[in-house]
Amino acid sequence: MPYKTIDGITSSIIPFCIEGGVISVLLGQRGKSSKAFANAWGLVGGFLEPGNESLEQCAARELAEETGLEVPPESMLLVTIQSAPQRDPRGQIVDTVWSTRLPSEVPAIASDDIQAVAWHSLSHALSMDLAFDHRSSLQRFAMIIGFATPQENR
Repeated sequence: MPYKTIDGITSSIIPFCIEGGVISVLLGQRGKSSKAFANAWGLVGGFLEPGNESLEQCAARELAEETGLEVPPESMLLVTIQSAPQRDPRGQIVDTVWSTRLPSEVPAIASDDIQAVAWHSLSHALSMDLAFDHRSSLQRFAMIIGFATPQENR
């Protein structure tokens, strides 16, 4: 039986910082002509360039391309892998989700296929309707870092 392949592998990034006890994450608004989730907010990221880079290098490259923020690939920490067959309308795309900690809410500039970027508190980001399964990825990130939403603190 011949091997079946997936349609693509992506790296999505959760850039975050902690200031004054508040955890903030940087999200991007997808472009108006995006083939999936046009205009929706979500994690920044994109497709792996097979044979040219690792998944961590892909994450660092995509962060730089879409926000202008440069971090070393070694700063990427794996949060989760999203692989549900229907998670992306373009085909079965396996998404590796990474986090990288920044010193503060550093200024970022939207470019490439992102029309806007903005810092959001993690609690607010978890309440947003995000592209793909990015809300689930943020929930896993929150669990890993021990973040509890106000409702969970009751």
